[in-house]
Amino acid sequence: MYTAPMLRLLLIPTFVLVCFLGCEGAGARDKSSVLHDKAYKLYQRGELEEARKAYLACLKVRPDYPQALIGLGNVLEDLGKSDEAILKYQAAIKYKPKHIMAHVNLGNAYRKVGRLSDAERSLRTAVDFSPGEGWIVDNLGNIYEQKGEMDKALFQYKRAVSLDPNDPEFHTDIANAYLKLDKKEEALHHYQQVLLLIAGLEHYQREENFARDMIAIVTRDLRSGK
Repeated sequence: MYTAPMLRLLLIPTFVLVCFLGCEGAGARDKSSVLHDKAYKLYQRGELEEARKAYLACLKVRPDYPQALIGLGNVLEDLGKSDEAILKYQAAIKYKPKHIMAHVNLGNAYRKVGRLSDAERSLRTAVDFSPGEGWIVDNLGNIYEQKGEMDKALFQYKRAVSLDPNDPEFHTDIANAYLKLDKKEEALHHYQQVLLLIAGLEHYQREENFARDMIAIVTRDLRSGK
């Protein structure tokens, strides 16, 4: 920050002062962007401690950089430090109150430490800011399910499926919810939808195996009248 005495500031022509401060700010932003990109690449490679250091270096240059705060939060969560991650997500929201990922990540971090009411509040805020994003709605459903409020969870899963009918994870979540509510036919339908959606997709092998196993179990229960 520029800290010249007030008298000296008054003697500097206005257009020179504006240019100086603007260029200084632009330089900090450029440097922080480079450091952020480095940190993100380290995180992607799983080099968590190095990523943490790089994000801290980035934030030393630009403390109000929401994306760097969120990135550092992600690293801290992966290091098992969810309480510290929560503080970073909260800081990101302070600087950018409508940052969707900050609210979502904050909610999921709250969920990890068992603060389910706080998690619900954060996810509901994210949904309010971006109601058309099925994955956020689905996350909110996960919170309700963990709270044991299955009717509310099912409502959110239905919303998620209506927003994106082609997402197999949404169908898996709603099928599991129906099963917990002992609505086996509805559960069976959505497990079958999972298979249809992921047919031929190799990276969904685990989801395919799970859906096939559940279809076999639910079909057997329905046939036996359970």
